[in-house]
Amino acid sequence: MCPADSCIYFLFPGNQCKNCFYFDAAKLQPGLNERLIIFSGFPDKRFKGFRNFYYDTTDRMLDLALIDYGSRILRLKNGKVKSVLPLRDFYRQMDSLALSLPNEDE
Repeated sequence: MCPADSCIYFLFPGNQCKNCFYFDAAKLQPGLNERLIIFSGFPDKRFKGFRNFYYDTTDRMLDLALIDYGSRILRLKNGKVKSVLPLRDFYRQMDSLALSLPNEDE
């Protein structure tokens, strides 16, 4: 797993339509799969090929203040939340965020 500031965190609670999404890691830019960490209230069958997937079986993430109905994308800086973005277009947002990630050697 990557250092916290070099990762993108994707929080996808289970309070959404289970038949309305399907994410495939093969559609991500090369190298991003290793730096994307997903927490979801849905099992991994809706998230194909993701390496850092964590199934939140009790959907405890709904207790977080930054989660309402929708999914969130988090970026950290110095171990603190730098940005919280609502999910709009998963692949487009991941492409954009991938460009802003620091190099792993930095």
